[in-house]
Amino acid sequence: MAERCPGARVVEGAVLEGRRFIIAARGYGNVVPAAGEAVFGLLWDLTPADEASLDRYEGVRPGLYHKDECEVLTTGGRNVGALLYLAAETETGEPRPGYLEAIVAAARHHGLPPDYVAQLEGWLPGRRG
Repeated sequence: MAERCPGARVVEGAVLEGRRFIIAARGYGNVVPAAGEAVFGLLWDLTPADEASLDRYEGVRPGLYHKDECEVLTTGGRNVGALLYLAAETETGEPRPGYLEAIVAAARHHGLPPDYVAQLEGWLPGRRG
């Protein structure tokens, strides 16, 4: 984020209920509807320039990703609106080399729940059943 969005800053941790993390067919992360499950992550404050940069990086214009508004519960206990980038594809695949390792490292660094980190690690090559 620091490279793509120099004006962005982490606000706090957040939970997105009713979704689960997957690796999509192109090898990148996505979230899909899943009753009773949750995705943990970080809530970022973005400038308009940061959002435009993310739109380009995530391929919004060519349709690789689209943006959606959602509600998340912050670690501070607030329900807030958030912007979510969703991959167009929902078929699962294998992570691109180094991609998931960086996500797992960030999840640990930011203190996401150990059970959730273990769930992310389950997507590592050789760990899926």
